Amino acid sequence: MSDRAMNGKNAKSLAKPVYIDGFNPKDYLIIDVRDKDEYDKVHIKGVTNLDEMDDIEAKVKANQDKKILIQCRRGGRAAKVGTHLVEKGYDVYYFDDLFSKFYDKDNITLEGNDVDSLRNLSY
Repeated sequence: MSDRAMNGKNAKSLAKPVYIDGFNPKDYLIIDVRDKDEYDKVHIKGVTNLDEMDDIEAKVKANQDKKILIQCRRGGRAAKVGTHLVEKGYDVYYFDDLFSKFYDKDNITLEGNDVDSLRNLSY
């Protein structure tokens, strides 16, 4: 990993951190990097699920004109993916907060086969 300064309050990354306050999903192309089982339980409606780095990088490369936000359950995986992408030369953001914070946002629609599975996540 690079020697450059890291960002974020919860997870450390070279990508720019994004927090729930003021978050509007329409501002970003969001990539959910959780595994398929986690994604199928609950995810933000319309968000792409990719958990292979080559696929994630290809998606970012094809959408460099957009603000890309990497998102996972607690910020750790998103931070690592974000750092990798920044080191590859991409300008990306990562959600440095808990997925459960999405439940209380009026501008976010969640869907999946167990939508309440992460509602009380506090770790």
